[in-house]
Amino acid sequence: IAVVCIMRSRLCTEEVFKWAMQRKVFGNRLVEQPVIRNKMAQMFAGIESCTSMLHEVTHNMNSLGSGSPAMGGRIALLKYQTTRMMHMVGD
Repeated sequence: IAVVCIMRSRLCTEEVFKWAMQRKVFGNRLVEQPVIRNKMAQMFAGIESCTSMLHEVTHNMNSLGSGSPAMGGRIALLKYQTTRMMHMVGD
């Protein structure tokens, strides 16, 4: 679930970035507006954070085993963080 959410967020952010580079507002590209740059920075940071967490969970699953009791909380946190990131990217 988390992998698909992160992949879809990356695709959405890529399209937003392409559109912001092409769109002109007040004589400048949309990406040059501070508010848009801040929002896009938050989107990029959220995606990278979730990707890092996904890699960490994957590594821990390989070393601890997928049935380890310690993995339940980590996977739940990854799902929660990914869902929050998806909401932020979607807005």
